[in-house]
Amino acid sequence: MNGEEMKAYVLLARNGDTAAFCKLYELYYKDMYRFAYYMLGNTTDAEDVISETVLDAFSSIKSLKKPESLNPCIFKILSKK
Repeated sequence: MNGEEMKAYVLLARNGDTAAFCKLYELYYKDMYRFAYYMLGNTTDAEDVISETVLDAFSSIKSLKKPESLNPCIFKILSKK
């Protein structure tokens, strides 16, 4: 997915489009899982923290000012869990 497509999905998700948010989740899941697994050391905890992160990201995406800041925002949420 190129930058323009990702920006479009972020804008749709910011307006409440859950399908667009799911598409973004698919893009970020592997990287989030690697990060969480590295930090926590086991599958169950990594999956739990990703679930919490995704819920927080979904509920706060409406306040995201710049679509290109979604990636850093998600990893900031994830690192605080």
